[in-house]
Amino acid sequence: MPESWAVGVEWVITNDVYSGYGIYDNLYQEYTISKIKNNEGYTPLVIDLIDDVNQRSNGTLLPNDQVEDYTLSQLELALVFTMGSSWWNWRTKIKEMYNNPTKEHVDYLFQTYY
Repeated sequence: MPESWAVGVEWVITNDVYSGYGIYDNLYQEYTISKIKNNEGYTPLVIDLIDDVNQRSNGTLLPNDQVEDYTLSQLELALVFTMGSSWWNWRTKIKEMYNNPTKEHVDYLFQTYY
């Protein structure tokens, strides 16, 4: 969970500050499911909860990300309410706290990145 959070914060802040410069290469979106399952790098979970990019469109070995439009603030608040708890409690809190039309797909992302 900590690495997923750090990757997401890095992505949001870098995109906010350097938007339009084309300097941020998001390699996290290219991690295959097997690479993620083998713990070969950090997960793009937070990025996937926020962005509207479905990696699966670039290949069937990539996650089918159908979640979008959560904000970093929303994810942070849900994380604060589950501090010291589990990955799964964070997922549940995100779904409980926010009425997002894509929340039915949140379970898939958490299961894929666990």
